[in-house]
Amino acid sequence: MPNWMSYIYCQTCDRPLRKNEYRSVMTRRRGGWRETHYCQMCDSHASGPARLNRIIEMFFLGIVGAVFYYYGSKSEGLRVTVNGMLLVCSPSMLALLIFPCFWWHKLKYKPIYDRWVKLHGTDPEYWPRPSRPN
Repeated sequence: MPNWMSYIYCQTCDRPLRKNEYRSVMTRRRGGWRETHYCQMCDSHASGPARLNRIIEMFFLGIVGAVFYYYGSKSEGLRVTVNGMLLVCSPSMLALLIFPCFWWHKLKYKPIYDRWVKLHGTDPEYWPRPSRPN
């Protein structure tokens, strides 16, 4: 069952967008690719919430790395340094910095989804079809 994190949101149309209601454009940025979404009704920028599972993965990756670093260093008779621990824990620290972004997205997009579901129900099959504004 889709929830509020399953959709892209158009702030102009004030509605969640299903996959056939937005278009994605891939642009090259600093050696990587960035996906940008546009609403097909009003052609304005549409965006979606940050994925919480990625933040949790980063956090636990840093914790597991720190444990391996600590016990691996102790078993080899090496010193555990602050710099080494910071380097290994950096995914966890980054996750803690990104988590407020997820919370902000929840405050931004969930009210749009809740309003829409209150008016049209939870099943996206029965949602009204989008119409282009004049």
